[in-house]
Amino acid sequence: MAGRTSWKSIAYLNAILAAGGACSSALAATPPDPCNHVPKTSTAGAGDISVKPYTSSTLNSAQSLKTWQREGKEIEISIVGWKPTDLTTVVCFGWKVEGGTEEERQKFGKFVQSPSVIQSEPAAGSDKAATLPKITKFTAVIPTLDPPKKHDQPGDVGVVRTQNNTNPTAEVRLLIFGNKPAAPPPANPDEPTVALFSSIGVVAADNYCDIPGLTTRTDNGIVILSDHKNWQSVGGEFEFTINSTSPLPPDALIKVCYRWKLKAGDPGEFLDSRNPRLLDKQSRSIKIASRVPPIEHAPSWFSKQRVADYAVLGIAVPRADVRVLVFDRDDSPVVDVVTTVGITQFLAAIIVVLAVLGIASFGLVGVCRQRLSPSHHANALLCVITSRRGFASLSQFQVVLWTFVVLASSIYVMALSGSLIEITSGTLVLLGISGAAIITSKAKSEQDAAKGPSMDPVATRQLATTAQIDADKLKAKAALLTGDEKKEADAAAREAQAKADAAKANADAAAAVDTALKMRATAINSTDPAQKSQAAADAPKLEADADIKQREMADAAARAMQAVKVRHPRWSDLVMEETQGRELDVTRVQMVFFTLVTAAFVLLTVATTYEIPEIPQGFLYLMGISNSVYVGSKFVNNNDARS
Repeated sequence: MAGRTSWKSIAYLNAILAAGGACSSALAATPPDPCNHVPKTSTAGAGDISVKPYTSSTLNSAQSLKTWQREGKEIEISIVGWKPTDLTTVVCFGWKVEGGTEEERQKFGKFVQSPSVIQSEPAAGSDKAATLPKITKFTAVIPTLDPPKKHDQPGDVGVVRTQNNTNPTAEVRLLIFGNKPAAPPPANPDEPTVALFSSIGVVAADNYCDIPGLTTRTDNGIVILSDHKNWQSVGGEFEFTINSTSPLPPDALIKVCYRWKLKAGDPGEFLDSRNPRLLDKQSRSIKIASRVPPIEHAPSWFSKQRVADYAVLGIAVPRADVRVLVFDRDDSPVVDVVTTVGITQFLAAIIVVLAVLGIASFGLVGVCRQRLSPSHHANALLCVITSRRGFASLSQFQVVLWTFVVLASSIYVMALSGSLIEITSGTLVLLGISGAAIITSKAKSEQDAAKGPSMDPVATRQLATTAQIDADKLKAKAALLTGDEKKEADAAAREAQAKADAAKANADAAAAVDTALKMRATAINSTDPAQKSQAAADAPKLEADADIKQREMADAAARAMQAVKVRHPRWSDLVMEETQGRELDVTRVQMVFFTLVTAAFVLLTVATTYEIPEIPQGFLYLMGISNSVYVGSKFVNNNDARS
């Protein structure tokens, strides 16, 4: 339409220049500021005036239903009942204001002259046309107006807006200067012969959100909000599917606009979210993703002028109206639909997550401390993953870590989106890997505990010798220390000596049992009568001695258990092994590093996309191998009592 105005304006200006003196005299009679120097009422009996957006036969039906037009575009003005001839026509635009004082209304209601006014060519005549009312049509370009004044408070001066507080309304003045045939000239030569008034909605050239509409029509289209995203915070994305009753233009312009939804008060203008992403397009439907912009003038609990509409219990998650518009190349909306979403806050979601995690941690720590001795003052986090022997368990750490990662992610996403998070298959596999690791570890520990002490004389003697050497080392180390360190070292030395005594008693019992069994076998299997008789006489004595040694072994084992000092778990337990002394276990180091990296990846992704990501298949293999190596090392280190 802008192109049409340009060439037609030139054509009519040339026609005016060719008309000569009549036009020159008419133009000379026009005052310097005709738009703001006119009567405040229409000229009586001048005829009826109607204003509508300019249309042509090439435009669709939606354009013909418009009651508004953009700045820089054309409107069509029709006068019914009177035909001006060789007169100067001026069209003026100014905001239609209300409220305030007369002086304030005059200030904000200043008119601006249209840069181009063109009288249409007369229609071809006919016999029947002589009996119809005379109609004269003009096209005028809407100039750029000052930003419209808003109502800051009830009763203040402000621009009249259309229904649903969308676009502002402009007053249109059609002024005709010169002498009307068969009528006396005006008393004041600066006043127009004819002054006609009407109004039309005017939208800024770059404003696509505040066009009139917001009414439910069957041809408006349908908008469907995607699952799992009923709420979003500022910066988050909503996905919409828009279905149209008619084919969508291939070059359609898509706009998504937001404003607060109120129970009472002025919701204000819509805010353009800018550049929604097109996800899918069909002939009658499109799928888009729109990022939530910062919406101004957020309602509060304490405002009585602007009462918010909340989604949760009337106190949390304020709602917003979302207007989705699809325009054709003539800026006519072919789809205009409105839906409602919840706007959450990132800080509120973090507070909810911390509160839930705090309650869960408090309960776990409380249960943990009840099963430990009163003197066992372990770190609160370590307490949750402590084994029965006071070691921080790596497999339990992994299970607890993933439990809290999934719990925190679920609460965070639910607080922001209003839906439960979708757990990806990769996350489920990771949970399964960590669960399998702890089950296998516990099964190995229980299996080792059920075996009982070894009765191999050679193996038990070697273990006893090694245990005594370790105890002697700890005694020597304790002798060099002082203060609290010496107390800790003395306790460790006493525990080691008790274990060495138990190992020696186990070795003595194993030797006694082995001797008794051999003697009994000789008494049964010997072919020498004298040897057989002697063995039969010695066997009961050796068997009784073996029984005594086994009771002594049991007593020594009990003393060793009593001598075990109350151990405080340490974070280093996660990467150290206790099979033969305390040393770094590289299988544990690998498992800790890979677990922490994966957990950090999941948390960062959830924080930025509000979704648990798919874990790459190669990384799943890596985690599975790492856990398998860790579990396999426990079968090699038979004496590691941790899970």
